[in-house]
Amino acid sequence: MMCSSNFRTIAILLLLAISTIAFAQGIQLPQDFGYSNRHAELIDAGILWHSNSTFHPATISNIDEQSLLSNSEPGPRWVQKYLTDFTGWCNKAKDGSEKGISANFLVRLTATAPGGPNRIYEKTGITPELWMHIQMHRHFYIDFDARFTNEGKSLEHFSGRPKRISRASFNTSEIDHAVIGYENNWIKVDYGRSREIWGAMPENNLLLAGSSPAYERLLFQLNHKRFSYRWFYGYLESVWDTANAVDINRYLVGRCFEYNNHKNLVLNLGETIIYSGPNRVPELSYLNPISEHVEIETNARDNSHYNQQNSVFFLGVDWLARKNLRISTTFGADEYRIDRGEQKKFGEALLYFGRVAWTPTYNPALITLFAQGYRIDTYSQQHRYRWDNNLTHGQLIGSPIGNDADDFSAGLRIILPVPVSTEVSYGRMRWGENSMILHPYTAYVKFDRPVFPSGEVRTNRYLAMKLDSQPFSFFSLQVASHIDLSHSGSGSAMERWTVTGQFQVPYFTTSKFVEE
Repeated sequence: MMCSSNFRTIAILLLLAISTIAFAQGIQLPQDFGYSNRHAELIDAGILWHSNSTFHPATISNIDEQSLLSNSEPGPRWVQKYLTDFTGWCNKAKDGSEKGISANFLVRLTATAPGGPNRIYEKTGITPELWMHIQMHRHFYIDFDARFTNEGKSLEHFSGRPKRISRASFNTSEIDHAVIGYENNWIKVDYGRSREIWGAMPENNLLLAGSSPAYERLLFQLNHKRFSYRWFYGYLESVWDTANAVDINRYLVGRCFEYNNHKNLVLNLGETIIYSGPNRVPELSYLNPISEHVEIETNARDNSHYNQQNSVFFLGVDWLARKNLRISTTFGADEYRIDRGEQKKFGEALLYFGRVAWTPTYNPALITLFAQGYRIDTYSQQHRYRWDNNLTHGQLIGSPIGNDADDFSAGLRIILPVPVSTEVSYGRMRWGENSMILHPYTAYVKFDRPVFPSGEVRTNRYLAMKLDSQPFSFFSLQVASHIDLSHSGSGSAMERWTVTGQFQVPYFTTSKFVEE
Protein backbone atom coordinates (compact mmCIF):
# COMPACT_ATOMS: atom_id res chain seq x y z
CA MET A 1 0.00 0.00 0.00
CA MET A 2 2.83 2.38 0.85
CA CYS A 3 4.51 1.63 -2.49
CA SER A 4 1.27 2.25 -4.38
CA SER A 5 0.75 5.56 -2.53
CA ASN A 6 4.28 6.69 -3.32
CA PHE A 7 3.78 5.80 -6.97
CA ARG A 8 0.61 7.87 -7.15
CA THR A 9 2.36 10.80 -5.49
CA ILE A 10 5.25 10.68 -7.96
CA ALA A 11 2.83 10.41 -10.90
CA ILE A 12 0.87 13.45 -9.68
CA LEU A 13 4.07 15.47 -9.23
CA LEU A 14 5.22 14.55 -12.74
CA LEU A 15 1.90 15.63 -14.23
CA LEU A 16 2.04 18.90 -12.29
CA ALA A 17 5.58 19.49 -13.53
CA ILE A 18 4.54 18.89 -17.13
CA SER A 19 1.56 21.22 -16.71
CA THR A 20 3.81 23.89 -15.21
CA ILE A 21 6.36 23.93 -18.04
CA ALA A 22 3.85 23.48 -20.87
CA PHE A 23 2.42 26.44 -22.71
CA ALA A 24 -0.88 26.29 -24.57
CA GLN A 25 -0.63 24.77 -28.00
CA GLY A 26 -1.10 26.69 -31.20
CA ILE A 27 -4.44 26.67 -32.99
CA GLN A 28 -4.34 24.76 -36.26
CA LEU A 29 -6.11 26.61 -39.03
CA PRO A 30 -8.88 24.64 -40.80
CA GLN A 31 -7.65 23.64 -44.24
CA ASP A 32 -10.76 24.40 -46.29
CA PHE A 33 -12.14 27.57 -44.70
CA GLY A 34 -9.75 30.10 -46.25
CA TYR A 35 -7.70 30.79 -43.12
CA SER A 36 -4.66 28.81 -44.25
CA ASN A 37 -4.52 30.60 -47.62
CA ARG A 38 -4.91 34.01 -45.97
CA HIS A 39 -2.01 33.14 -43.68
CA ALA A 40 0.10 32.11 -46.70
CA GLU A 41 -0.58 35.46 -48.40
CA LEU A 42 0.85 37.29 -45.39
CA ILE A 43 3.86 34.93 -45.27
CA ASP A 44 4.61 35.81 -48.92
CA ALA A 45 4.67 39.47 -47.91
CA GLY A 46 7.10 38.86 -45.03
CA ILE A 47 4.43 39.19 -42.33
CA LEU A 48 4.02 36.64 -39.48
CA TRP A 49 7.17 34.75 -40.41
CA HIS A 50 7.61 33.51 -36.85
CA SER A 51 4.51 31.35 -37.47
CA ASN A 52 5.85 29.89 -40.73
CA SER A 53 6.63 26.16 -40.78
CA THR A 54 7.21 23.11 -42.96
CA PHE A 55 4.03 21.58 -41.56
CA HIS A 56 0.59 22.76 -42.67
CA PRO A 57 -2.03 23.96 -41.99
CA ALA A 58 -0.29 26.63 -39.96
CA THR A 59 -0.86 27.12 -36.26
CA ILE A 60 -1.41 30.56 -34.76
CA SER A 61 -0.79 31.11 -31.06
CA ASN A 62 -1.60 33.94 -28.69
CA ILE A 63 1.72 35.60 -29.60
CA ASP A 64 0.78 35.47 -33.28
CA GLU A 65 -2.58 37.06 -32.57
CA GLN A 66 -0.88 39.95 -30.79
CA SER A 67 1.51 40.32 -33.72
CA LEU A 68 -1.44 40.60 -36.07
CA LEU A 69 -3.06 43.27 -33.93
CA SER A 70 0.15 45.28 -33.52
CA ASN A 71 1.44 44.88 -37.09
CA SER A 72 2.53 48.33 -38.35
CA GLU A 73 2.39 47.52 -42.07
CA PRO A 74 -0.22 49.77 -43.76
CA GLY A 75 -1.51 46.96 -45.98
CA PRO A 76 -5.12 45.72 -46.17
CA ARG A 77 -6.38 45.12 -42.64
CA TRP A 78 -9.26 42.88 -43.58
CA VAL A 79 -6.97 39.90 -44.15
CA GLN A 80 -5.46 40.31 -40.70
CA LYS A 81 -8.89 40.84 -39.14
CA TYR A 82 -10.14 37.63 -40.78
CA LEU A 83 -7.35 35.75 -38.97
CA THR A 84 -7.63 37.62 -35.66
CA ASP A 85 -11.37 36.99 -35.50
CA PHE A 86 -10.67 33.28 -35.80
CA THR A 87 -7.72 33.16 -33.39
CA GLY A 88 -9.52 35.29 -30.81
CA TRP A 89 -12.55 33.05 -31.09
CA CYS A 90 -10.47 29.88 -30.66
CA ASN A 91 -8.45 31.39 -27.80
CA LYS A 92 -11.70 31.51 -25.87
CA ALA A 93 -11.69 27.73 -26.08
CA LYS A 94 -8.18 27.52 -24.64
CA ASP A 95 -8.97 29.91 -21.82
CA GLY A 96 -12.35 28.34 -21.16
CA SER A 97 -10.86 24.85 -21.02
CA GLU A 98 -8.42 25.69 -18.20
CA LYS A 99 -10.64 23.89 -15.69
CA GLY A 100 -13.16 22.36 -18.03
CA ILE A 101 -14.04 21.77 -21.64
CA SER A 102 -14.70 24.20 -24.50
CA ALA A 103 -15.85 23.78 -28.06
CA ASN A 104 -15.78 25.81 -31.26
CA PHE A 105 -18.13 25.00 -34.13
CA LEU A 106 -18.22 26.24 -37.71
CA VAL A 107 -21.28 25.34 -39.74
CA ARG A 108 -20.83 26.03 -43.44
CA LEU A 109 -22.93 25.70 -46.57
CA THR A 110 -21.07 25.72 -49.90
CA ALA A 111 -22.47 25.91 -53.43
CA THR A 112 -20.11 25.38 -56.39
CA ALA A 113 -21.28 25.90 -59.98
CA PRO A 114 -19.09 24.49 -62.79
CA GLY A 115 -18.57 25.80 -66.29
CA GLY A 116 -16.31 25.56 -69.33
CA PRO A 117 -15.90 22.94 -72.08
CA ASN A 118 -13.73 20.65 -69.90
CA ARG A 119 -15.54 20.85 -66.58
CA ILE A 120 -15.30 17.62 -64.64
CA TYR A 121 -18.91 17.61 -63.37
CA GLU A 122 -22.20 19.08 -64.57
CA LYS A 123 -24.55 19.95 -61.73
CA THR A 124 -24.05 22.51 -58.98
CA GLY A 125 -22.44 20.94 -55.93
CA ILE A 126 -24.18 21.64 -52.61
CA THR A 127 -22.15 20.82 -49.50
CA PRO A 128 -23.13 21.32 -45.83
CA GLU A 129 -20.11 20.98 -43.54
CA LEU A 130 -19.49 20.87 -39.81
CA TRP A 131 -16.06 21.75 -38.37
CA MET A 132 -15.49 21.33 -34.65
CA HIS A 133 -12.59 21.93 -32.26
CA ILE A 134 -12.96 20.70 -28.66
CA GLN A 135 -10.36 21.53 -26.01
CA MET A 136 -9.98 20.22 -22.46
CA HIS A 137 -7.49 21.39 -19.81
CA ARG A 138 -5.77 23.54 -22.50
CA HIS A 139 -3.71 20.67 -23.92
CA PHE A 140 -6.12 17.88 -24.88
CA TYR A 141 -8.07 18.41 -28.09
CA ILE A 142 -10.42 16.85 -30.64
CA ASP A 143 -10.68 18.13 -34.22
CA PHE A 144 -13.54 17.04 -36.44
CA ASP A 145 -14.69 17.94 -39.96
CA ALA A 146 -17.62 16.21 -41.68
CA ARG A 147 -19.20 17.11 -45.00
CA PHE A 148 -22.13 15.93 -47.13
CA THR A 149 -22.61 16.54 -50.83
CA ASN A 150 -24.65 15.74 -53.90
CA GLU A 151 -21.54 15.99 -56.13
CA GLY A 152 -18.25 14.59 -54.82
CA LYS A 153 -16.25 15.91 -57.78
CA SER A 154 -16.98 19.47 -56.65
CA LEU A 155 -14.83 18.93 -53.54
CA GLU A 156 -11.06 18.83 -53.31
CA HIS A 157 -9.31 15.86 -51.63
CA PHE A 158 -12.63 14.00 -51.41
CA SER A 159 -12.67 10.19 -51.33
CA GLY A 160 -16.27 9.45 -50.34
CA ARG A 161 -18.24 6.84 -52.29
CA PRO A 162 -21.66 7.85 -53.68
CA LYS A 163 -24.67 5.76 -52.73
CA ARG A 164 -27.48 4.67 -55.02
CA ILE A 165 -30.05 6.14 -52.65
CA SER A 166 -29.99 9.88 -51.91
CA ARG A 167 -31.00 11.32 -48.56
CA ALA A 168 -32.23 14.93 -48.65
CA SER A 169 -30.61 15.16 -52.14
CA PHE A 170 -27.18 14.14 -50.77
CA ASN A 171 -25.75 10.86 -51.99
CA THR A 172 -22.38 10.80 -50.25
CA SER A 173 -20.65 12.00 -47.11
CA GLU A 174 -17.19 11.89 -45.59
CA ILE A 175 -15.40 12.60 -42.34
CA ASP A 176 -12.41 14.45 -43.75
CA HIS A 177 -10.74 15.17 -40.42
CA ALA A 178 -11.18 13.38 -37.08
CA VAL A 179 -8.26 13.62 -34.66
CA ILE A 180 -7.78 13.33 -30.90
CA GLY A 181 -4.52 14.41 -29.31
CA TYR A 182 -2.38 16.17 -26.73
CA GLU A 183 0.02 19.06 -27.31
CA ASN A 184 2.19 21.37 -25.23
CA ASN A 185 5.22 23.47 -26.13
CA TRP A 186 7.58 20.50 -26.57
CA ILE A 187 5.51 17.47 -27.60
CA LYS A 188 2.53 16.68 -29.79
CA VAL A 189 0.83 13.29 -30.09
CA ASP A 190 -2.40 12.65 -31.95
CA TYR A 191 -4.24 9.93 -33.76
CA GLY A 192 -7.02 9.97 -36.30
CA ARG A 193 -8.05 10.67 -39.85
CA SER A 194 -6.20 13.53 -41.49
CA ARG A 195 -3.54 14.31 -44.11
CA GLU A 196 0.00 15.56 -43.78
CA ILE A 197 0.98 18.64 -45.84
CA TRP A 198 4.73 19.26 -45.84
CA GLY A 199 6.63 21.97 -47.70
CA ALA A 200 6.69 25.71 -48.29
CA MET A 201 3.20 25.95 -49.78
CA PRO A 202 -0.10 25.63 -47.89
CA GLU A 203 -1.44 23.12 -50.44
CA ASN A 204 0.60 22.23 -53.54
CA ASN A 205 3.81 20.57 -52.33
CA LEU A 206 5.89 17.86 -53.98
CA LEU A 207 5.49 14.80 -51.74
CA LEU A 208 2.68 15.50 -49.26
CA ALA A 209 0.10 17.88 -50.70
CA GLY A 210 -3.19 19.29 -49.51
CA SER A 211 -5.01 17.74 -52.48
CA SER A 212 -4.43 14.25 -51.07
CA PRO A 213 -7.38 12.27 -49.68
CA ALA A 214 -7.26 11.85 -45.91
CA TYR A 215 -6.00 8.66 -44.25
CA GLU A 216 -5.76 7.22 -40.76
CA ARG A 217 -2.43 8.11 -39.11
CA LEU A 218 -0.59 8.23 -35.82
CA LEU A 219 1.52 11.39 -35.38
CA PHE A 220 4.35 12.23 -32.99
CA GLN A 221 6.28 15.53 -32.86
CA LEU A 222 9.04 16.88 -30.60
CA ASN A 223 9.94 20.58 -30.36
CA HIS A 224 12.99 22.17 -28.78
CA LYS A 225 13.61 25.87 -29.40
CA ARG A 226 14.45 26.10 -33.11
CA PHE A 227 14.29 22.37 -33.86
CA SER A 228 11.33 20.07 -34.52
CA TYR A 229 11.02 16.43 -35.47
CA ARG A 230 7.76 15.03 -36.85
CA TRP A 231 6.97 11.40 -37.58
CA PHE A 232 3.72 9.85 -38.70
CA TYR A 233 2.53 6.37 -39.60
CA GLY A 234 -0.53 6.07 -41.84
CA TYR A 235 -2.77 3.40 -43.29
CA LEU A 236 -3.73 4.30 -46.86
CA GLU A 237 -6.10 1.62 -48.11
CA SER A 238 -6.71 -2.01 -48.99
CA VAL A 239 -6.86 -2.70 -52.73
CA TRP A 240 -8.09 -5.91 -54.35
CA ASP A 241 -5.44 -7.33 -56.68
CA THR A 242 -7.58 -9.10 -59.27
CA ALA A 243 -4.67 -10.86 -60.98
CA ASN A 244 -3.57 -12.59 -57.76
CA ALA A 245 -6.95 -12.63 -55.99
CA VAL A 246 -5.58 -11.06 -52.81
CA ASP A 247 -6.00 -7.88 -50.75
CA ILE A 248 -3.05 -5.47 -50.96
CA ASN A 249 -2.64 -3.43 -47.76
CA ARG A 250 -0.89 -0.09 -48.30
CA TYR A 251 0.85 2.11 -45.68
CA LEU A 252 2.54 5.52 -45.61
CA VAL A 253 5.33 6.64 -43.25
CA GLY A 254 6.99 10.05 -43.03
CA ARG A 255 9.67 11.68 -40.90
CA CYS A 256 11.09 15.18 -41.06
CA PHE A 257 13.64 17.31 -39.18
CA GLU A 258 12.96 21.04 -39.24
CA TYR A 259 15.18 23.97 -38.29
CA ASN A 260 13.22 27.20 -37.88
CA ASN A 261 14.75 30.42 -36.56
CA HIS A 262 11.22 31.93 -36.40
CA LYS A 263 12.51 35.04 -38.20
CA ASN A 264 13.41 34.39 -41.81
CA LEU A 265 14.58 30.80 -42.38
CA VAL A 266 12.99 27.34 -42.38
CA LEU A 267 15.03 24.24 -43.33
CA ASN A 268 13.74 20.69 -43.54
CA LEU A 269 15.18 17.25 -44.25
CA GLY A 270 13.26 14.00 -44.31
CA GLU A 271 11.77 11.09 -46.17
CA THR A 272 8.45 9.50 -47.02
CA ILE A 273 7.94 5.75 -47.46
CA ILE A 274 5.09 3.80 -49.00
CA TYR A 275 5.07 0.06 -48.38
CA SER A 276 2.51 -2.57 -49.29
CA GLY A 277 1.95 -6.27 -49.82
CA PRO A 278 -0.61 -9.10 -49.88
CA ASN A 279 -2.49 -9.01 -46.55
CA ARG A 280 0.54 -7.20 -45.16
CA VAL A 281 0.24 -6.32 -41.49
CA PRO A 282 1.59 -3.10 -39.88
CA GLU A 283 5.40 -3.03 -39.78
CA LEU A 284 6.95 -2.80 -36.33
CA SER A 285 10.20 -1.62 -37.92
CA TYR A 286 8.45 1.33 -39.57
CA LEU A 287 6.48 2.01 -36.40
CA ASN A 288 9.84 2.95 -34.88
CA PRO A 289 9.82 6.77 -35.15
CA ILE A 290 13.61 7.11 -35.22
CA SER A 291 14.43 4.27 -37.60
CA GLU A 292 15.34 4.78 -41.29
CA HIS A 293 14.17 3.16 -44.52
CA VAL A 294 17.51 2.26 -46.17
CA GLU A 295 18.79 0.65 -42.97
CA ILE A 296 15.56 -1.33 -42.55
CA GLU A 297 15.54 -2.54 -46.15
CA THR A 298 19.27 -3.27 -46.42
CA ASN A 299 19.30 -5.32 -43.24
CA ALA A 300 16.05 -7.13 -44.13
CA ARG A 301 14.20 -5.93 -41.02
CA ASP A 302 10.88 -5.65 -42.84
CA ASN A 303 8.22 -8.36 -42.82
CA SER A 304 8.21 -8.84 -46.61
CA HIS A 305 10.61 -11.10 -48.49
CA TYR A 306 10.17 -8.98 -51.61
CA ASN A 307 11.14 -5.55 -50.18
CA GLN A 308 7.90 -4.05 -51.46
CA GLN A 309 8.48 -0.49 -50.30
CA ASN A 310 9.64 2.77 -51.83
CA SER A 311 11.08 5.89 -50.19
CA VAL A 312 11.83 9.43 -51.33
CA PHE A 313 14.34 11.72 -49.59
CA PHE A 314 13.72 15.46 -49.63
CA LEU A 315 15.49 18.68 -48.63
CA GLY A 316 13.72 22.03 -48.44
CA VAL A 317 14.59 25.69 -47.84
CA ASP A 318 12.14 28.55 -47.20
CA TRP A 319 14.00 31.85 -46.86
CA LEU A 320 12.89 35.44 -46.39
CA ALA A 321 15.95 36.89 -48.11
CA ARG A 322 14.76 40.45 -47.60
CA LYS A 323 11.79 42.00 -45.86
CA ASN A 324 9.63 41.54 -48.94
CA LEU A 325 11.46 38.79 -50.89
CA ARG A 326 10.72 35.11 -50.27
CA ILE A 327 12.68 32.25 -51.89
CA SER A 328 11.46 28.65 -51.49
CA THR A 329 12.81 25.41 -52.91
CA THR A 330 12.44 21.66 -52.39
CA PHE A 331 14.58 18.88 -53.84
CA GLY A 332 13.67 15.20 -53.70
CA ALA A 333 15.43 12.00 -54.77
CA ASP A 334 13.70 8.74 -55.64
CA GLU A 335 15.20 5.44 -56.85
CA TYR A 336 18.51 6.23 -55.20
CA ARG A 337 21.20 3.71 -54.27
CA ILE A 338 24.05 4.11 -51.82
CA ASP A 339 26.09 1.56 -53.78
CA ARG A 340 26.44 2.81 -57.34
CA GLY A 341 27.29 -0.72 -58.42
CA GLU A 342 23.59 -1.52 -58.03
CA GLN A 343 22.64 1.34 -60.32
CA LYS A 344 25.00 2.99 -62.75
CA LYS A 345 23.67 6.49 -62.34
CA PHE A 346 22.50 8.23 -59.19
CA GLY A 347 19.36 10.34 -59.18
CA GLU A 348 17.53 9.37 -62.34
CA ALA A 349 14.18 10.01 -60.61
CA LEU A 350 14.28 13.45 -59.04
CA LEU A 351 11.73 16.06 -57.94
CA TYR A 352 12.20 19.82 -57.96
CA PHE A 353 10.22 22.81 -56.77
CA GLY A 354 11.30 26.44 -56.76
CA ARG A 355 9.45 29.68 -56.09
CA VAL A 356 10.22 33.37 -55.72
CA ALA A 357 7.69 35.86 -54.30
CA TRP A 358 8.36 39.61 -54.19
CA THR A 359 6.03 42.14 -52.57
CA PRO A 360 7.03 45.63 -53.78
CA THR A 361 4.18 47.52 -52.12
CA TYR A 362 1.83 47.16 -49.17
CA ASN A 363 -0.25 50.33 -49.46
CA PRO A 364 -2.99 50.91 -50.47
CA ALA A 365 -2.98 47.37 -51.92
CA LEU A 366 -0.79 44.41 -51.08
CA ILE A 367 0.85 43.40 -54.38
CA THR A 368 2.92 40.24 -54.72
CA LEU A 369 4.71 39.08 -57.88
CA PHE A 370 5.67 35.41 -58.03
CA ALA A 371 7.28 32.83 -60.29
CA GLN A 372 7.37 29.11 -59.57
CA GLY A 373 8.18 25.80 -61.19
CA TYR A 374 7.63 22.08 -60.56
CA ARG A 375 9.42 19.20 -62.25
CA ILE A 376 8.84 15.55 -61.32
CA ASP A 377 10.86 13.02 -63.30
CA THR A 378 9.40 10.13 -65.27
CA TYR A 379 9.84 7.42 -62.65
CA SER A 380 9.66 9.59 -59.54
CA GLN A 381 7.09 8.47 -56.94
CA GLN A 382 6.44 5.43 -59.11
CA HIS A 383 7.76 1.94 -58.34
CA ARG A 384 8.48 -1.38 -60.00
CA TYR A 385 5.86 -2.80 -57.61
CA ARG A 386 2.81 -0.78 -58.65
CA TRP A 387 1.12 -0.77 -55.26
CA ASP A 388 3.96 1.38 -53.91
CA ASN A 389 3.06 4.31 -56.17
CA ASN A 390 2.44 7.63 -54.40
CA LEU A 391 -1.37 7.33 -54.47
CA THR A 392 -4.35 6.53 -52.32
CA HIS A 393 -7.88 5.82 -53.53
CA GLY A 394 -6.61 6.43 -57.05
CA GLN A 395 -5.62 10.02 -56.21
CA LEU A 396 -2.17 11.55 -55.87
CA ILE A 397 -0.70 12.07 -52.41
CA GLY A 398 1.87 14.54 -53.74
CA SER A 399 1.69 17.38 -56.26
CA PRO A 400 -1.42 17.34 -58.50
CA ILE A 401 0.76 17.37 -61.64
CA GLY A 402 1.80 13.78 -60.86
CA ASN A 403 5.05 12.36 -62.21
CA ASP A 404 6.57 12.59 -65.73
CA ALA A 405 5.49 16.23 -65.72
CA ASP A 406 6.55 19.82 -65.23
CA ASP A 407 4.68 23.08 -64.65
CA PHE A 408 6.16 26.59 -64.78
CA SER A 409 4.17 29.76 -64.12
CA ALA A 410 4.49 33.43 -63.18
CA GLY A 411 1.84 35.76 -61.90
CA LEU A 412 0.54 38.58 -59.76
CA ARG A 413 -1.63 38.71 -56.64
CA ILE A 414 -3.37 41.90 -55.50
CA ILE A 415 -5.11 42.23 -52.13
CA LEU A 416 -7.22 45.38 -52.23
CA PRO A 417 -8.10 47.65 -49.26
CA VAL A 418 -11.66 46.35 -49.53
CA PRO A 419 -12.26 42.62 -48.86
CA VAL A 420 -11.27 41.49 -52.35
CA SER A 421 -8.17 39.71 -53.64
CA THR A 422 -7.36 38.70 -57.18
CA GLU A 423 -4.65 36.52 -58.69
CA VAL A 424 -3.64 35.90 -62.30
CA SER A 425 -0.82 33.76 -63.68
CA TYR A 426 0.49 32.52 -67.02
CA GLY A 427 1.98 29.05 -67.24
CA ARG A 428 2.87 25.97 -69.24
CA MET A 429 2.28 22.41 -68.08
CA ARG A 430 3.54 19.21 -69.75
CA TRP A 431 2.97 15.60 -68.86
CA GLY A 432 4.11 12.41 -70.55
CA GLU A 433 2.82 8.96 -71.32
CA ASN A 434 4.05 7.48 -68.03
CA SER A 435 2.08 9.94 -65.87
CA MET A 436 0.24 8.42 -62.91
CA ILE A 437 -2.62 10.80 -63.76
CA LEU A 438 -3.18 8.64 -66.85
CA HIS A 439 -2.19 5.28 -65.31
CA PRO A 440 -2.45 5.44 -61.47
CA TYR A 441 -1.48 1.93 -60.36
CA THR A 442 1.02 1.08 -63.11
CA ALA A 443 4.60 -0.01 -62.45
CA TYR A 444 7.58 0.90 -64.58
CA VAL A 445 8.97 -2.14 -66.41
CA LYS A 446 12.57 -1.12 -66.97
CA PHE A 447 14.43 1.67 -65.23
CA ASP A 448 16.12 3.51 -68.08
CA ARG A 449 16.54 7.18 -68.87
CA PRO A 450 13.78 8.16 -71.32
CA VAL A 451 13.31 11.49 -73.00
CA PHE A 452 11.44 13.74 -70.56
CA PRO A 453 8.45 13.85 -70.67
CA SER A 454 8.11 10.32 -72.05
CA GLY A 455 6.13 9.04 -75.03
CA GLU A 456 3.27 11.21 -76.26
CA VAL A 457 3.65 14.60 -74.58
CA ARG A 458 0.59 16.61 -73.56
CA THR A 459 1.18 20.36 -73.38
CA ASN A 460 -1.12 23.05 -72.01
CA ARG A 461 -0.35 26.78 -72.03
CA TYR A 462 -2.80 28.52 -69.77
CA LEU A 463 -3.99 31.62 -68.01
CA ALA A 464 -5.18 30.94 -64.45
CA MET A 465 -7.33 33.56 -62.74
CA LYS A 466 -8.91 33.73 -59.30
CA LEU A 467 -11.14 36.34 -57.67
CA ASP A 468 -11.83 36.01 -53.96
CA SER A 469 -14.16 38.33 -52.05
CA GLN A 470 -15.36 38.49 -48.45
CA PRO A 471 -18.23 41.03 -48.51
CA PHE A 472 -19.46 39.88 -45.10
CA SER A 473 -17.76 38.06 -42.24
CA PHE A 474 -20.15 35.13 -42.74
CA PHE A 475 -20.17 35.01 -46.55
CA SER A 476 -17.50 34.68 -49.24
CA LEU A 477 -17.59 34.38 -53.03
CA GLN A 478 -14.84 32.95 -55.27
CA VAL A 479 -14.47 32.69 -59.04
CA ALA A 480 -11.65 30.51 -60.39
CA SER A 481 -10.82 29.74 -64.01
CA HIS A 482 -8.27 27.90 -66.14
CA ILE A 483 -8.20 29.33 -69.67
CA ASP A 484 -6.42 27.34 -72.39
CA LEU A 485 -4.25 29.58 -74.51
CA SER A 486 -3.06 26.54 -76.47
CA HIS A 487 -2.87 22.78 -75.97
CA SER A 488 -1.61 19.72 -77.83
CA GLY A 489 -1.84 15.97 -77.33
CA SER A 490 -4.83 13.80 -76.48
CA GLY A 491 -6.62 14.85 -73.32
CA SER A 492 -4.61 18.08 -72.96
CA ALA A 493 -7.58 20.49 -73.00
CA MET A 494 -8.28 21.79 -69.49
CA GLU A 495 -10.38 24.94 -69.86
CA ARG A 496 -12.92 25.28 -67.05
CA TRP A 497 -14.17 27.64 -64.36
CA THR A 498 -16.09 27.49 -61.09
CA VAL A 499 -18.12 29.93 -59.02
CA THR A 500 -18.25 29.14 -55.30
CA GLY A 501 -20.35 30.76 -52.60
CA GLN A 502 -19.84 29.94 -48.91
CA PHE A 503 -22.00 30.84 -45.93
CA GLN A 504 -20.65 29.98 -42.49
CA VAL A 505 -21.81 30.52 -38.90
CA PRO A 506 -19.49 30.20 -35.86
CA TYR A 507 -20.60 29.04 -32.43
CA PHE A 508 -18.68 28.77 -29.14
CA THR A 509 -19.56 27.10 -25.87
CA THR A 510 -17.70 26.21 -22.67
CA SER A 511 -18.39 24.50 -19.36
CA LYS A 512 -16.31 24.08 -16.22
CA PHE A 513 -15.95 20.87 -14.29
CA VAL A 514 -17.41 21.02 -10.82
CA GLU A 515 -14.64 20.98 -8.22
CA GLU A 516 -15.36 19.06 -5.04
